[in-house]
Amino acid sequence: MPASKSSRSEKSAGRSSDNRAGKANNSRKTSTSTSNGSNGRTAKSRVSIPALKLTDKRKKLLKNVLLWLAVFIVTLVTIDYAVQYLNNKASVAIVNGERIFRGEFHDELESVYGTTIASQMIDERLFKQEAERLNITVSEDDIAGKIEEFEEQYGGSEGLQDALAASNLDMEELRDRIASNLIVEKILADDIEVTDEEIQEYYEQYQDQTDQTLEDSRDQIEASLKNQKLQEAYQPWVSELREDASIKNNIENPKDYSFLGITRAFFEDLFGA
Repeated sequence: MPASKSSRSEKSAGRSSDNRAGKANNSRKTSTSTSNGSNGRTAKSRVSIPALKLTDKRKKLLKNVLLWLAVFIVTLVTIDYAVQYLNNKASVAIVNGERIFRGEFHDELESVYGTTIASQMIDERLFKQEAERLNITVSEDDIAGKIEEFEEQYGGSEGLQDALAASNLDMEELRDRIASNLIVEKILADDIEVTDEEIQEYYEQYQDQTDQTLEDSRDQIEASLKNQKLQEAYQPWVSELREDASIKNNIENPKDYSFLGITRAFFEDLFGA
């Protein structure tokens, strides 16, 4: 019996020793696995860093390429616009490779038509100033109404456009002229009066040229006589405006500035010398 107890004790001690040995082995395996995992992550981290640096270099290179490409495109567009400007804006014609520059064209126009155009522009400026003084305005409806009258006269919008093109005018210039004419009409309208006697006399003078009665043609006759009187009153009125205004026409009478000429002219304008 004592021997049997001793044998069981030895077996128990052996199992305990095996268990401790197994736990120790497992602990070493776990430690080894953890160490290997850590070493693996470190290795992966070390490998990925050069890859990130390479990607940054590629991005920088790509940015530089795109930048230079943008510079090239902008330069190309600028050159293209410069050539177009030189061909279309800076020059009016190219004759056997020799350019006629717009400045030469303007000088020629000024020498031929400069005096007339300058006079018209001065008159238009005087009209606007007089309208502002009298608080007279021209509305868009007024201008549109006159344009409709022209369209009826020329058989529609296309007919009016053709007439403008034949006169080297565009719609904007026509609107400006209409506005100036309406200003003149409104300013001079109070002094214009058409009597019944004048309408009767006009009708009798041209009666054989129309089949309409006096009453049917009264409005047309009145408008015609009014326009005639406006034209007669126009020139004296403009002359009066010019006499009362301070005008220096540098096209008709260009100044020859000498030493301190600009300064002298300034003080002459300032003090009315």
